[in-house]
Amino acid sequence: MVNRIKNKKRILKVEEIGDFWRKQTVPRIRLKGKWLAKAGILPNHYGEVESPHSGVLILNQIEKDE
Repeated sequence: MVNRIKNKKRILKVEEIGDFWRKQTVPRIRLKGKWLAKAGILPNHYGEVESPHSGVLILNQIEKDE
């Protein structure tokens, strides 16, 4: 069984990627680390991201039929 993290906050860098010359960039967040497994997000599984309102993202691990 995976240990759960209780309300542990993480600071993540929001990067800017794309074509800087044409000023066509978008934000990107990369998630990695042991804390993901401790939070129940496991390797080689699928995740679902939703944005209930501006500035908020929710990530859930889902079961996907292949």
